[in-house]
Amino acid sequence: MKNYFFTYGTLQRGGALHNYIIDTNYEGRGRTEPVYELRSGGDFPAMVSGSNKIEGDVFSLDNENNFEELIRFLDRVENVPYLYTRQTIPVTLQDEQSILAQAFVANEHLFQNKNSSRISEVSERVQTWLVDRTASV
Repeated sequence: MKNYFFTYGTLQRGGALHNYIIDTNYEGRGRTEPVYELRSGGDFPAMVSGSNKIEGDVFSLDNENNFEELIRFLDRVENVPYLYTRQTIPVTLQDEQSILAQAFVANEHLFQNKNSSRISEVSERVQTWLVDRTASV
């Protein structure tokens, strides 16, 4: 059984954090239901409630234990639960197959206003955390 996750930002192919998921299976492009929008957190996007379909990359792992280990690691990378929550969402693949995938959805109170100083505070905090995390890997 495949375990899917949906990426729309830094974890996508070519993204700054993609190297963390390099050993997963790329399933192709996918899109969410029209219930989200992307906001900017500075150097990273944030998917929040809205009325748009978000396109992104879909990855999978066949082994449940490896998948759970990877997802727990990504929770730390994505700063769950402070910055994001991990949710199971419906995603439609390019071949129109519908799947359920794990995705990181931003905590909306941090991204209510694109120009909010809270976003820059979050962005600075995340950048500092990423630098510290990268140095320890």
